[in-house]
Amino acid sequence: MPAIPICDHGGKLADGSTNELFNETTLEISVPVELVSKGCKSDTQEKAMKGFLIKGSWSKHAWFKGCGFKRCGLKRYWLKRFCVLLLVVCPLGLAAAETDDIGEGGLHTQDWFLVSFKDLAEDIEESRADGKRLAIVIEQTGCIYCRKMHEVILADENISGYVRENFNIVQLNLFGAEEVTDLDGEVLTEKDAAKKWGVMFTPTILFLPDAVPEKPMSALRAAVAALPGGFGKKTFLHSFEWVQQKGYDGDEHLQKYHARRLLESQ
Repeated sequence: MPAIPICDHGGKLADGSTNELFNETTLEISVPVELVSKGCKSDTQEKAMKGFLIKGSWSKHAWFKGCGFKRCGLKRYWLKRFCVLLLVVCPLGLAAAETDDIGEGGLHTQDWFLVSFKDLAEDIEESRADGKRLAIVIEQTGCIYCRKMHEVILADENISGYVRENFNIVQLNLFGAEEVTDLDGEVLTEKDAAKKWGVMFTPTILFLPDAVPEKPMSALRAAVAALPGGFGKKTFLHSFEWVQQKGYDGDEHLQKYHARRLLESQ
């Protein structure tokens, strides 16, 4: 089917205003047939249009002298605003895509998280050799608090820097199917491990001991502390500090430590 140019009355719209957007330009457009004015005079052109979408070239030498831009249903007012919307929305969408770091399992993640076979005893030993502690973070797809942890809390260089320097983080999916080897030697899926440990909320962080327990036991029983659910930046950071300093072996409860650190920061 031949291309059918849409008229512009020599650079003017149907209402007499100047065609500022498309004067002296060429634009390929598709217009539903029902939007085309019945005032278009060419029988040949009407036959070519019937039952199809019209593809035309916008130029000053238009074929349709009886059909204005406005009458064809493509109002300059809305087209301008659509172009502005594209200019605003597209950069925002690209920025969001760049900041979102989604893993293969659909979880938000960090490129410095420990990639392992999820054998917790081995991970503790590896962390110990690195001079670090091991923490397990359990998340789920679509968790808004998990996303906040990644995009707000761990986006803070002071917090992420401290955690990276002192901890290895192993990420588990609350409903995942990858194998996990618990500290008691049981091999089970991420989903079953989370159920075994009684994890109900995400994100949940289990802080494991700095050495593999002498007696076999579950990760939940061996954990020196747990942080269930979403928390703010300071609570998050102070929890990691408290574990790193082995506050669980002393007399200062985590809540007391947190309160003291808040006072010190004022």
